[in-house]
Order: sequence, then C-alpha cells, then structure tokens
Amino acid sequence: MTATDLTADSPATANGGTVHVIATSLEGTREALEAATALARGLCGRVVVFLRRASTDLNVPDPNIDNNETEQAVRRLTNSYTPRPNVLSCVCKRPIDVVQLFQSPGRVVIGGQARWWWPTAEQRLAEDLTRLGCHVTFVHVPQGRFVPPLVAAVREQARQATQGQWDNPKGR
Repeated sequence: MTATDLTADSPATANGGTVHVIATSLEGTREALEAATALARGLCGRVVVFLRRASTDLNVPDPNIDNNETEQAVRRLTNSYTPRPNVLSCVCKRPIDVVQLFQSPGRVVIGGQARWWWPTAEQRLAEDLTRLGCHVTFVHVPQGRFVPPLVAAVREQARQATQGQWDNPKGR
C-alpha cells in the first residue's frame, strides 16, 4: 500500500478525529479503508465511508446500476475493520459533491490507481478536494490488483450469467 498525503497539515487538526473514505472501486476502497482505519486508531476517531450513488436525475436513480448490490458489497467490506466504519450512501451528480457532507476541514482518504501523465478520476477527485481545503491522502492500488469499476461490473454480469447456466442447464 502506497499512500500520498497531499497536504502538509497534521492529521490531528483534521475534523476532530473523523476520517472520510470516498468509495471508488472495491480494491481502491479496501486500500483506503486500511489507511483510514489506521489513521482513525491513531486519532482515537471514527471512519465514515461515502458511497456515491449514480443517477441520471437526482430524484430518479439510474436503472442500469444496481446501487443496492454495491452498497451491500461495501458494507460487507467494512465489517472486518476496527474502528468499524459507518457507510453513508448519497446521491449526487458529481463525486466532488460529497464534500458538502464533510465537517470542515475534512480528512479524506481515496484509493485508486495512479498514473503519471494522465491523472485517473480518483487522482482528479483528490486534487479537487485538496483545492477545496480538505486534507487528502491518496492510496495507490498497484496495477495488478486494480480492476476498473466498468470491468468489474462486466465480470460480475458474466459471472451471474454463467451461474444461471449452471443452475438451469439447457433451459430446463
């Protein structure tokens, strides 16, 4: 796990011990949770995971995205951490909109793949939050372990389709 702290301030000055994790991919969230729980233990604080629910309209969730399955996966992931993170699900148009839910200044941990020339969405989010005054730590997920969210969704659909074939061979 490689973490990059994008601010020079002490973690103890950030938000009275609350560490915020913005859920990205499952691997990125796992790595961010590792760093966030270690930081929260050092601060005697708590961890809050923000799960952005995608939607085309703020009132109508996108029917192509199974938000409940994603939320359940993140909740299962948080069960093994101490302090146990709270999972907050929020609907917003842009990932940066979650900053409205932080107590200022927020201590934020984001996990994802890092690139040198073209920043990833996670890196851009970390930079945007830093510009807004948050204390951001970016945790790099090595390329061999990182699975982009779109690829993970396609793999899950293929797994479910294959599972259905084994449950019901030749349409019987």
